[in-house]
Amino acid sequence: MNQSQNHFAYAKSSSEMAKSIPRPGDEGNSALPQESSLALLKRIIAVMLVGAVVAVAGIHVIAPEQTMRLAGPMLMLLLAATTGYLVLRSRIQAATYVLTIGAWGSMTGVVLFTGGVNSPAVIAYPLIILMTGWLINARAALVVAGLTVAVTVGFVLAESWGFLPRPLPSPAAMRGGDQIVIYVLSAALIVFLLRIYNGQLRTLRTVGSELAQRMRDLEARKAELHRAQAVGNVGSWVYDIVDDTMRLSAETCRIFGLPEGTTGSRDSYLARTHTDDRGAVDSAWQAALKGTAFDHEHRIVVGEAIRWVRQKAELEFAEDGTPLRSVGITQDITDRKRVGAELEQHRHHLEELVRNRTAELQDANNKLLDTQFAMDSVGIGIHWVDARTGRFLYVNRVASEKLGYTPEEMLKLSVWDIAIDRTPESFMKAIDGFREQGQVQFETRNLTRDGTIIPVEVTIHYVPERQNHPPRLITFWRNIARRKQAELALMQAKEAAESANIAKSAFLANMSHEIRTPMNGILGMANILRREGVTPQQAERLDRIDTASRHLLGIINNILDLSKIEAGKFVLEEAPIAVGSLLKNVVSLLSERCKAKNIRLLVKNESLPPHLVGDPTRLQQALLNYANNAVKFTEKGAVTLHISKQEETAETVLVRFEVTDTGIGITPETMQRLFSAFEQADHSTARKYGGTGLGLAITRRLADLMGGDAGVESTPGVGSTFWFTARLKKGDEATVTQRTAHGDAEKLVEQHYAGSRVLIADDEPINREVARIQLEAAGLMVDTAEDGTEAVALTRRTAYAAIFMDMQMPNTDGLEATRQIRTLPGYRQTPIIAMTANAFAEDKARCLAAGMDDFLIKPFDPDALFATLLRGLDRRKG
Repeated sequence: MNQSQNHFAYAKSSSEMAKSIPRPGDEGNSALPQESSLALLKRIIAVMLVGAVVAVAGIHVIAPEQTMRLAGPMLMLLLAATTGYLVLRSRIQAATYVLTIGAWGSMTGVVLFTGGVNSPAVIAYPLIILMTGWLINARAALVVAGLTVAVTVGFVLAESWGFLPRPLPSPAAMRGGDQIVIYVLSAALIVFLLRIYNGQLRTLRTVGSELAQRMRDLEARKAELHRAQAVGNVGSWVYDIVDDTMRLSAETCRIFGLPEGTTGSRDSYLARTHTDDRGAVDSAWQAALKGTAFDHEHRIVVGEAIRWVRQKAELEFAEDGTPLRSVGITQDITDRKRVGAELEQHRHHLEELVRNRTAELQDANNKLLDTQFAMDSVGIGIHWVDARTGRFLYVNRVASEKLGYTPEEMLKLSVWDIAIDRTPESFMKAIDGFREQGQVQFETRNLTRDGTIIPVEVTIHYVPERQNHPPRLITFWRNIARRKQAELALMQAKEAAESANIAKSAFLANMSHEIRTPMNGILGMANILRREGVTPQQAERLDRIDTASRHLLGIINNILDLSKIEAGKFVLEEAPIAVGSLLKNVVSLLSERCKAKNIRLLVKNESLPPHLVGDPTRLQQALLNYANNAVKFTEKGAVTLHISKQEETAETVLVRFEVTDTGIGITPETMQRLFSAFEQADHSTARKYGGTGLGLAITRRLADLMGGDAGVESTPGVGSTFWFTARLKKGDEATVTQRTAHGDAEKLVEQHYAGSRVLIADDEPINREVARIQLEAAGLMVDTAEDGTEAVALTRRTAYAAIFMDMQMPNTDGLEATRQIRTLPGYRQTPIIAMTANAFAEDKARCLAAGMDDFLIKPFDPDALFATLLRGLDRRKG
């Protein structure tokens, strides 16, 4: 009986000791010693049964006359049977209480009747206390200890006062045997409990270490999640609808400009929403409370800045449909909105440049816009890649589904399984670059599961090794197939526009050639007829032919100038500008017309810096366009030319040219379209005043090319002031070279080079005839060739002082014929003059590159013909 009590007390004490160690989620008895406590119970029951049998046998042998001692073993048998029954019924707690209380009561009774405090059974009290602590808890052990102290004090007092019954005489053998058995069993029980405690202590340490490691892993994942949110500009939040409390992640706080850890409410969020968007946001939220998905884009106010965000959330509802809680994300889409706006502006700009693009291109542009603004359908894929092995550590749903895999399947793959331009070797080499740069962004191609190759945009962030985690690559992945299709469509549209410009330029060049060629014959023949002598009436008619032809030629030149400006092929010259000479030229050209209409022509020339540099021809053309219109639309009064300085810097001067008239004036609504090509102030005036409506358009474009602007101020019935500005450079002192007067060139040719032989190569008979007659009139000997092949053949047989060469001829054109002639002996310095109807700057450049010396544009007058010839002959002679 004493042995069982000691064992039971030790087990209970160990249980209480184990319970004193705190464990997460453990409120009652410890879960760790439960199995060892049950085993202890079973062993105590077995020991009690065996001990009861041994005690009965010992009493029968040693003190058969003391039958009273059998009460202890019988109580032990009863207690063991009761406890065993409760264990079999799985009533472990009840068995524990019955065993501990019964053991303590049985021992107290034995002590009372067998010897008081001198009884060897007193030794079992400490074991019962330990066993109570192990099997129940520390509080129960303290209660048992208190009862034990109280009983012991009671025994001592009762014994001193003589209240205890006289103890039974115990043979020495029985008393010594009890002590030996109790000591041995107590030692064995203590050793057993210590072993159990030591094993469970090691288990607790292992569990504690694992919990600490898991906590570190959790913190690392939390940090990575925060970084991923920061990289992707995506924050998260949790809103308790019942308590109206909103918890924000660190990235969400950053997006809203709040300190990290800030909490809020529904009203505080609406207060930060742009006033124009609050109604829409509130309506979307009210719909979400009724079960509709919440996914909304709107503006928020952060300090003085305005940002665009996308809010998306899922709501949790009670069984009765009451909304309880929502979990959502906040994405900063300000950059996306800005890019979308820029793309919209770019699209409109392309529409302005390419007006005749096809319906397919327009559809592609619309798809591009839809793709850019519909980010919900685009999606962003996320990969975590082991930088040492290239294996995927994590992929989100978008990243796997877009490639035709499940997330689990992609975790079995490596980067080179989807990236067609990567091998294990190239990936390992690229890691060094990723590590140095930290973040890289590039476009590449990925292979889907079904073998399809798709273009993607990849942004990679390198994460160094830390906290037992390998170095990783955090990759953000986007499918850019639609964007690539749109870029291809835009490229095709650009090529189509360039092809259209090339075709237009080729058409205009061809039309110029076809019109200028017969015009050369008309003007040339009229000049020849006038030189041969005509009657006054015939001379007047020839002048009318000449005037009409030159008017037509002016229209052709205006059309060509406008087309060259629009095609970006117009080149301004840089030459010294004498403003006074420029004004004199314009006045001389207008003076006869002003006299005929009896209107005054006035000039106001303010002081300008000397030695200005620009394009004098184009300045005179622009000013003359204004002046011609002023004279045309003025019936009385005056036309005033005014030149002034508007702005000056160390390098340039902005000069303003004005032409003021007292003509019919222009209405305000008409002035808005006046500088457009082929537009006139009033179409009804075209019949009275004539004109193509190109002069003003060309003047504005010339002003733009010269760094200025153009405009008009007008009052109907009072008059108008047309103005343009040009930015001219400041140069050094310029030497103005006096050109040989055209009227003297023919005489000088006749004086110095009469009898020289020249060659005319032209496939047009009339042009050959006009040039031949004019040159022979100056005493020159002229041969003609119908194409370049004949011209080369003639130069092989005859030495020519000069050659006039058309560009476009059958068989061999003028360019190739020139190149061949330059290889012949004696023709290295011979003047070869292009005589062509091709009036573009690139045509002149091609002629000079082929070896020609000068460029004569058809139709030409005799003065220009002889001046060009004289320059060439003088250069060769000198």
